[in-house]
Amino acid sequence: MSALNYPVVKNWVQNSAPEVIDELYSFGEKLVSDAVDRLSKSDSKASALAGYCGGLVTLVASTSALWGKYLDIYSLVATVVAVILFIISAWLAAGSTHPQATEWYSDNDCF
Repeated sequence: MSALNYPVVKNWVQNSAPEVIDELYSFGEKLVSDAVDRLSKSDSKASALAGYCGGLVTLVASTSALWGKYLDIYSLVATVVAVILFIISAWLAAGSTHPQATEWYSDNDCF
């Protein structure tokens, strides 16, 4: 299969029927719309995860006086590790919602 280059694709598009060009354009719109949809859903899930992690850290910290005295050393270490992991996961989830450089569609993607 030969590589596509700009003059060949331009010639194909110029010689194509308007219905074909409209179909290609609508397909491209659907691809972009789908990508934007996936990104927005990802951001909302990350925000929810960060909120849940923050809530769990708050719950563990606020109730530790009630149950902390009944833990042996291994359970206490496991609880501290869990809280640290909750904090790390909340930080990563919140960090993933910040604007970042995104590899996006280009006019030259067919090349």
